Amino acid sequence: MMIFNPPTVKRFWTIGKKRYINVLFLTRPVNCKAFLDHREKRYINVQNIFWVTIILMFGSRFQSGGKYTGSYINGIKHGEGTFIYPDGSKYEGYWLNDVRHGRGKYTYPNGDIYEGEWADNQRHGQGEYSYAVTGSKYRGMWVQGKMEEAGELIHANHRYVGGFQQDKPKGKGKYVFDNGCEMLGRYELVEVVLEPETEEEESVIVVEPKWKIEELVSLE
Repeated sequence: MMIFNPPTVKRFWTIGKKRYINVLFLTRPVNCKAFLDHREKRYINVQNIFWVTIILMFGSRFQSGGKYTGSYINGIKHGEGTFIYPDGSKYEGYWLNDVRHGRGKYTYPNGDIYEGEWADNQRHGQGEYSYAVTGSKYRGMWVQGKMEEAGELIHANHRYVGGFQQDKPKGKGKYVFDNGCEMLGRYELVEVVLEPETEEEESVIVVEPKWKIEELVSLE
């Protein structure tokens, strides 16, 4: 194991409105002035030095109008930080190599909120999406930005619990109502033909979920 001893040399620089710092740990005493005077010529044996980029918290504005406050590493967003986008949306959470990755909260321009796991800038993993207009929520699994696998849609007086595929309910599930009953059944994806509105347009086939009731159960 390499043990770092003083002295240390710090170096600051600025790119645009971002400020960075490098810290040099010296493994044995070195003439710091000589190093600083001649560092570009690499007169110091590289085996005796160790540069570390320190993550700093700074607020930065981008040409697009966005604003980021948080941690950087090697000039990119990395770690915890908040980004306010030009359209007014806001992300608060973790970044990995300049993309949303890990736990985070995203507030959309229309007031919708997603809070949960992210991967490669997409909702991915467990999370909850709240709809501002209706007050409804989806809580469950996400895969590459889509509702997938097990989840539940929560409404004002009832909720649906079951499986999802590509943002649509699929397979077995149940509706739980506040009046004390459950409706058991399953969703099957069926093809629906959308007729054209004008003669120039063609018919379009889309896949829509269709609910089939299997049993109605009283919880009382």
